[in-house]
Amino acid sequence: MAASPDFKSSTPSDNVAAFLNRIDAADPNSSEIREDDTNESWGHWQFTAGGLTITTVIQDWACVGGVNMACRLLAAAIRTCKAARQICHERDITSNSFLSDAYLNNMVDQLYKSWTAAGGVHWSFLFYQLHLLLNMMHTVENN
Repeated sequence: MAASPDFKSSTPSDNVAAFLNRIDAADPNSSEIREDDTNESWGHWQFTAGGLTITTVIQDWACVGGVNMACRLLAAAIRTCKAARQICHERDITSNSFLSDAYLNNMVDQLYKSWTAAGGVHWSFLFYQLHLLLNMMHTVENN
């Protein structure tokens, strides 16, 4: 993606934009967030509410709109993972797994499929690096 930042760039779909806005605007202190969607499950509401899920909004590269939006989606997912850990830390909750990590993996997978299906350069290296990051976050959290 870094080698082709303008690859098939277009305007992201309204659903992708709304999905990103929901992830970015999530507030762990909101009264709208149910107990089941917080702590280790932080991220569930952001990635599933209103029928806007990773697979329903990232149907193909045209929906994503381009590399910039893909990077923004990944950054939002990573921030959600970090927020889940911070919420648990502040609430003195010990956890070995976070639901947001699974959503980050799903996001990487869906973006990868969309990118390669559109003819994008194979970015296995980034995919590999994100998995290493997740493993490192998990290892640090367990120590």
